Amino acid sequence: MSEGLQPYVVHLWRDQFTEQDVIPHVENAIGRFESQVETTFALHEKGKIDLPHAPYSTYGGYVDHFRGDASLVEGEMNMLIYSTSMLRGYVSCGDTSRYPYLGLSSGKYRETERPVTLINAAVLEFDLVVDAAGLFENMVIHELLHSVDVKHEHGENTDGANSPMLSGYAESYSTNSPPAETCSGEPPKTGVDAWTHELSQCSVDLFNEWMREEYLS
Repeated sequence: MSEGLQPYVVHLWRDQFTEQDVIPHVENAIGRFESQVETTFALHEKGKIDLPHAPYSTYGGYVDHFRGDASLVEGEMNMLIYSTSMLRGYVSCGDTSRYPYLGLSSGKYRETERPVTLINAAVLEFDLVVDAAGLFENMVIHELLHSVDVKHEHGENTDGANSPMLSGYAESYSTNSPPAETCSGEPPKTGVDAWTHELSQCSVDLFNEWMREEYLS
């Protein structure tokens, strides 16, 4: 860990449909993330928040109501674990209007913003994969990486397994088109459970660089 580097702080909320048993999976994800980068992490549980008229049919619904109803913390990550079906269809009309299938990151992790990360707890019950918990934990890492401007093309495929930034493409779970190029120079691979918790070197370098520039004491 770099001396003088402030921790990456996550404030964790759950919507009214998400139980406490999701928390160990978030903790596992953050622990795996922390072990690969220079920064320590701090997780603060905020409990449940009742979102009016939830569940919503778009990511934008969750972003707007979470920002409006929660006391978000400036300069730190505000994470909402919500629960909605993964079996319904979605619409593609922009980043925050698609059906809330996996997760979303809104805003950047810097002192002047109140960034938001959304993760769908229904991934943990997704019976089309063998390791649903592994996919959920990778999506937590995935969305946190987005908050420091790491993009899908900064992921990589190693020995047939996609890193966190490419996990949504392992079985085409993402609503986005896969990147043409990746950190390793290979395209994303598809296949059940074809993901790994190991970060690509591109993701590690970009995360460390961002934290040094924004949060070095």
